[in-house]
Amino acid sequence: MVHRPILPPMQNLRKLAVAAATVLLVFVGITWWAAEWDGVLVVTTRTADASPRETHIWYVRQDDRLWLEAGLPDKPWYVDIQRDARVKLEGDDVSGEFVLSSVPGRQAAEHVRSLMRQKYGLRDRWILFFVDGSRTTAVLASPADSTAPTS
Repeated sequence: MVHRPILPPMQNLRKLAVAAATVLLVFVGITWWAAEWDGVLVVTTRTADASPRETHIWYVRQDDRLWLEAGLPDKPWYVDIQRDARVKLEGDDVSGEFVLSSVPGRQAAEHVRSLMRQKYGLRDRWILFFVDGSRTTAVLASPADSTAPTS
């Protein structure tokens, strides 16, 4: 029989704290990677007092359309566009002034959700593990004027 010394309680607590911190850092790292790694637009909206608000949002292109997704109707950027739909979009292949419009209905939301799933794959599944994807709203981005660059 092998005799193992019993660790003093403080050593057990330290090991537990280190393990918990490690798990937390891995979780935060994976979540940051899933949400922010690439394929993200910076959407600049205006708050109620006209201050700029920058939000990082996933997007997809389908044919000549640029789609965003509001995960919940109370997301601050989504509330902002109900007041003022004109926004600035900046990303790898998108830059300029756009007008955002909600496209009502589950069919539109499910269509955009499907496009997001195709584009973001495992990252999408990771985020949806923590977020209810059934309340999303499809948002269509249109250039604010005919000279606004879209790519």
